[in-house]
Amino acid sequence: MRKATISTSDSTECLVDCISDKGARIHLAASRELPHEFYITIEGDGAPLYCAVARRGRGRIEVYFV
Repeated sequence: MRKATISTSDSTECLVDCISDKGARIHLAASRELPHEFYITIEGDGAPLYCAVARRGRGRIEVYFV
């Protein structure tokens, strides 16, 4: 798992796994309501990635990169 930051009106720290060219799975420590689309910056990757939620689950979301 890798650390990441979700950028919305405020920043949300998270962990990311199952990363591919098309998307990723994001694990959230706190229950947060996130918008359908947002930017995520994965530690060590540099530029933020624009993504959209494909599936929401308990404590995690799956996104695809737009």
